[in-house]
Amino acid sequence: MNVTELLERFGTIDRRWIFLAIFIATIVPFFFPLGLEVDETAEVRIIYDFIEGLDTDSKPILISFDYDPQIAAECHPMALALLRHLFAKNIKVIAIALHQAAPALALDALQTVAQEYQKHYGQDYAFMGYGAGFAYMMAKMGESFPESFPVDYYGTPIQDIPLASKIHNYDSVSMVITLCGSRAYEYYITFAQAKFGVRVAAGMTAVMASDAYPFLQSGQLSGLIGGLKGAAEYEQLINHRDRAFIGMDAQSITHILIVCFIVLGNISFFLSKRKRKE
Repeated sequence: MNVTELLERFGTIDRRWIFLAIFIATIVPFFFPLGLEVDETAEVRIIYDFIEGLDTDSKPILISFDYDPQIAAECHPMALALLRHLFAKNIKVIAIALHQAAPALALDALQTVAQEYQKHYGQDYAFMGYGAGFAYMMAKMGESFPESFPVDYYGTPIQDIPLASKIHNYDSVSMVITLCGSRAYEYYITFAQAKFGVRVAAGMTAVMASDAYPFLQSGQLSGLIGGLKGAAEYEQLINHRDRAFIGMDAQSITHILIVCFIVLGNISFFLSKRKRKE
């Protein structure tokens, strides 16, 4: 059987073999990471450079966990990478959640990275828990952070938490970073950036990232981590390759394989069509 005949027969292959090939291509990188390089983009570098320019005496960073488990595959690696960078630089972190499904994700990220860098709750970082209502909470935090979050996630009064007790409003933080799959960053631009002049950055799903570029170009958004690729870029910048890189390996291999199947399928179709005409 020559190559032409093989290509003709490719069009009749059982689709289950194709599904199996895609499945194998997806799971292999999780056991044997390839570590494929990713190109760094300016919008991710902006956030990295800003944090690099901070020191231990700088104001804390406010991270708003605004995503749910459905998009955690993209947003959670961003959270881990950002926290690793901040804790490595000894920058303090105030975390909140404005999505009802986010507290468990926030706790996982904070506790995982805090343990890696031996950070102490209340002094190096604090998690204030869930605040109901995006716009309402963002506006209220500008008026009074203690009134917005009188107690933390564990029920401890804010005045008894050394780090959190120093946060009065947006003037008390160096930057607000929202991790979301929505337009939460627009509200932060309105209530934090426009009124207080505090920098606002965002990490979001790839499908939502394109909508944020006008705000990035206008300077209202100070950095953007878009999708799994953006998370992989950040992991590369901090020299800590983790979930995002593994996910990008699987995604890249799968995309290449799909393109190959499309090309082979079209070749098979045209060869079979020509043969029928003959």
